[in-house]
Amino acid sequence: MTKQYRYQASDPWRVVPFMFLGAVLQGGLAIGVSAADSLFISNIGSDQLPVIYALMPLLMLAYISAYTRILNRWGIDFLFVATIVVLVLGGFGFSFLLKAEDPPDWIYYVAMFYGSLWYIALYSLLWNFIDGFFDLSEAKRLFGLIAGGSAAGAIAGGFLVSSLSEVMGVSWLFGVWASSVLMALPIFWWILRNVPRIVGEDIGQDAE
Repeated sequence: MTKQYRYQASDPWRVVPFMFLGAVLQGGLAIGVSAADSLFISNIGSDQLPVIYALMPLLMLAYISAYTRILNRWGIDFLFVATIVVLVLGGFGFSFLLKAEDPPDWIYYVAMFYGSLWYIALYSLLWNFIDGFFDLSEAKRLFGLIAGGSAAGAIAGGFLVSSLSEVMGVSWLFGVWASSVLMALPIFWWILRNVPRIVGEDIGQDAE
């Protein structure tokens, strides 16, 4: 029977699963945000974008309040899984709603707010989760690699937008986003089982 490999705290290769996690999440995000932007501009018009920009701070305030409350009560792991569930349900839900013959205008507004919210919130959630596995000295050396994985995923997602939209239509790109987020779940569970967390606060010479 093959023994399961478990990373040690000093193993530099433990950065690899975080690179894949960032790539999957950012790749899906690039596809979903592109779909939301495209549908909003083509159906509502760019002249209504100031409405989105004006109301986004209020939406972010509501999200930050809920984010902080859930984080303090149940922790980052629960919040990460809850976010994946919301993104999967929301992605498939928007795919079906926007596929209707004549969707009402409010759906395009909600889809635009949805994409804009996760463009900021998912990035913060990802790095908050990653921060618990690396100390300050490791972060200086390794976080660039993780960011590189996320950037590669975003580039791949952006590259796929045009080809996928021609095959299945723009509205189904939300379903592709949901599918990519679902792919992040086994990576997340693998990290929890095999990558040790940093215990205690990271207070060293650099912090001083």
